[in-house]
Amino acid sequence: MPHLKEVCSKPTKYLQEACTNAASGASDRLESFRITNSSLLQVLTNEDVIQQLKKREDQKSSNAMFKSMMNYLRHVETILLFVEASRNANLALHLEAGEALSKLFFALDQTKYKCLWTRYITDMQEMKTKYPATWQELEDGNISVTKSEIPFVSIGADHACEHLNRMLKVHSVLVGISNNANARQRCNYEFTLTPRALFAPYGSMLPCTDKSKLIHNLEKLTNTDETNQHRENPAASEQDNDTDCVLSSAASPKIAVVDGMVLVQKMTGKKGALSTVKDLAHSFNDRLTSLTAGFSQVIVVFDTYKPDSLKAKTRERRRQGKAPVQYQITDDTNIQHISLTRFLSHKKTKADRTDYLAKATLNFNKDSPRLVITSASGHTKSNKSLQFEDNNHEESDTLMICLAA
Repeated sequence: MPHLKEVCSKPTKYLQEACTNAASGASDRLESFRITNSSLLQVLTNEDVIQQLKKREDQKSSNAMFKSMMNYLRHVETILLFVEASRNANLALHLEAGEALSKLFFALDQTKYKCLWTRYITDMQEMKTKYPATWQELEDGNISVTKSEIPFVSIGADHACEHLNRMLKVHSVLVGISNNANARQRCNYEFTLTPRALFAPYGSMLPCTDKSKLIHNLEKLTNTDETNQHRENPAASEQDNDTDCVLSSAASPKIAVVDGMVLVQKMTGKKGALSTVKDLAHSFNDRLTSLTAGFSQVIVVFDTYKPDSLKAKTRERRRQGKAPVQYQITDDTNIQHISLTRFLSHKKTKADRTDYLAKATLNFNKDSPRLVITSASGHTKSNKSLQFEDNNHEESDTLMICLAA
């Protein structure tokens, strides 16, 4: 297209001269940039370059080599748009170009990027409704780091961190990192959004298959402490005075941490004795009371069932192809002829059931002298006047450790 080349050559030459003047430190470099850039955009608009390129593409659409080249140019254009979003601190363009890039990650089999990038784009889109203040901050231009009033010079946060690293290396603060794998890991971990321990080197998630070992190790640790204490002071450990026992109990309260879902699963053999959901709650509380007899504090933790959970596929596989049935959780819901496994097959029923049992447990123990704490659906409450912050733990395993601490 010789006509377009001739028309664009002049404003392009002016833009090149403006860049040369800026490099030499000219005082009017900012205004020169704006004038030359506007001039080039005006020429491109007047000549209707976009429509001419589309027309040219339609004419050559049957040519396989041309189609391949245009496909390559679109990929390059996507990358340039993503760079433009960072340079101009444009959040909308950043997400639009990022979404287009995600297709390239899958096409080019970029394993790590395709695992994490799609989640990043989704979380960023949800930020507009979940965290509007943060979204507004990014939309105002703080998605990039801007150090100058000159347009198109903003850089991404990771790029800015590289600048800071360079400044530290120049002053000999960070040395010997590049060739030391352990040092690189320690330095880069602070800037990692997702913990690397959750993923294998090739990008796939690492499922936890030995969570029960933690409980066994904690039990061994407790037994070891008691044994050591007995060896250090055998006379004190053999005292049977009731007063001493009361004082010891008050100084070191015994705390029972119970996985609510495990307790429910142990009740599967009593389905004939459970007619309604209210009976289930009574049976649950009786078993909890029996299990935690002698403890001054009881913490009951339930799993949180999120609609977008990564465990959705795991739970679907456990159903072995059977369609889940949702039940309404009320006091008089009849469950006499329904197996507990079938009754809890639907994730919404599970979520409602955990809330119901947590509330019922507190009601049963509202006048109890001991402290009872329940946590379900991210909300932690107690039978005393204690306040707890909400949490985002999905697995009760991690939340049990957090509440026990």
